[in-house]
Amino acid sequence: MPDNRLHDTDFFSWTQQQADALRAVASGVKSNIVDWDNVIEEIESLGREQERALASHLRNVLSHLLKLDYSPAEEPKAHWRKEIKLQRLEAEERLDTNPSLKARLPEILERAYHYARREAAIGLEEDGVALKDLPEDCPYSLEQTRDMNWFPVGRAGNERVKD
Repeated sequence: MPDNRLHDTDFFSWTQQQADALRAVASGVKSNIVDWDNVIEEIESLGREQERALASHLRNVLSHLLKLDYSPAEEPKAHWRKEIKLQRLEAEERLDTNPSLKARLPEILERAYHYARREAAIGLEEDGVALKDLPEDCPYSLEQTRDMNWFPVGRAGNERVKD
């Protein structure tokens, strides 16, 4: 019988034990120590973690796009552009290693924007930009969000910052 307590008390040890048990099962040895319920839950959790990581990178891209677009300040814009590029790169890497997430991108982007909007509003407070000043729906297409060379001109009347 599997010791389910190990999953909760020493996760690393549990992972090693379960990997050994699964290898034994794969080689044809009968094993009754596989903690099937937790193995299934953890495998599903690993998949969800990939989606959460992608959503986090997209949230950061969107938050910085909003700041770049709505801030009247000039100073941090070069930094925001750099952060956007880095987060886009991270998102693309996540998609390259998890191509099935591409089908879920519209849904992930919509959810990421919900949080990015609030995050950007916090960053824009000192510029006098409030949450109500930012669009409720994402103003950027999926293509714009992923395009390494696309940046908004700036609704605050600022021109693009040169690289």
